[in-house]
Amino acid sequence: MKKTIFTAIASTLLTLTACNMEANNGFKNPDKEALEQIPQAQDMQTSQQDNGVNVITTSSGLQYIVKKEGNGKKPNIDSTVNVRYVGSLNDGTVFDATQGEETATFPLNTVIKGWQEGLQLMSEGSHYLLIIPPHLGYGENSVDGKIPPNSTLFFEVELLGVQ
Repeated sequence: MKKTIFTAIASTLLTLTACNMEANNGFKNPDKEALEQIPQAQDMQTSQQDNGVNVITTSSGLQYIVKKEGNGKKPNIDSTVNVRYVGSLNDGTVFDATQGEETATFPLNTVIKGWQEGLQLMSEGSHYLLIIPPHLGYGENSVDGKIPPNSTLFFEVELLGVQ
């Protein structure tokens, strides 16, 4: 099971790398060499991986990789956040994203639980990859034909502001 999750993470991240996110969304490409090492890791519960990719798993099952740690304000559940993001499935299909310099602003308490938990871990200026298991995403529900039931969701998120 753990190896399957790592394989899905690596596959998605490598696909995202190939999508030239830097040109489309202002994101830098993931470190391909580090991402190729993900399937070799054996222990998802530890935050320090022997392969150099720091995959952190919370008690809820949310996983995240810190790409850049910010030093600004942290949101709480009642905050309104401003973000830039790309959301994809484990096969690399992008189902939602901000475009170019576009950002999205919304109350944190109105989004899926994985976003609520993940964004509260971030500070303004942070850039994380969130790996959201189905129970923290849309669960058994399909969304607009773009997200199948029981999908693990991958979000590359940059937290730009907190109100």
